[in-house]
Amino acid sequence: MNNKYAQSANEASFCQTLNAFWTLWEEYKPIISKKCYRWLNGNTADVEDALSETAIKAFTCLKKGENDIKNIHSWLYKLAFNVCIDLYRNNKRQLTLVEQVACLPEMLPFASNSSEDLEDFAIRNDNYEQVMQCITRLPENIKSVLVYRFIEGLDYTEIAFRLNIAQPTARKRVQIGRTKLKQLAMV
Repeated sequence: MNNKYAQSANEASFCQTLNAFWTLWEEYKPIISKKCYRWLNGNTADVEDALSETAIKAFTCLKKGENDIKNIHSWLYKLAFNVCIDLYRNNKRQLTLVEQVACLPEMLPFASNSSEDLEDFAIRNDNYEQVMQCITRLPENIKSVLVYRFIEGLDYTEIAFRLNIAQPTARKRVQIGRTKLKQLAMV
């Protein structure tokens, strides 16, 4: 019997939290929406995504009750800003990848509409092998960063975490590795 009352109390508490959140969200949504629209350069699809993600994150955080939020407007504003920055970065990464693929159809056979000749494939494959041989000749600290970055496709934060180094150090090692690879490729 106590279990039923506890469950009813939990459901009532959840409904109150949910209703309070939606009342709060509806009050601040127009302001947050305008800010997101400006931050995301007027891309309405991204604005809708940002608002949805912000609402989910805000509700989850408020439901936990762990944060001591002094100014709800500022907190929602900052949360929405961070979500918009994440969306912008993700879109930029995708756009950069599309541009790279479109600019290098000879290196990436799936980027062009034409079939690749066997000779072209052999040359491209040979270039890959040469680059891999050059990478193996690099010092271990440079080699590991290059493999994580270009073979496994990790971002600098993940590389730094895996190698237990600072993110700027990971970036610098990639820069040094690129320079050394160019030098080795010219030999």
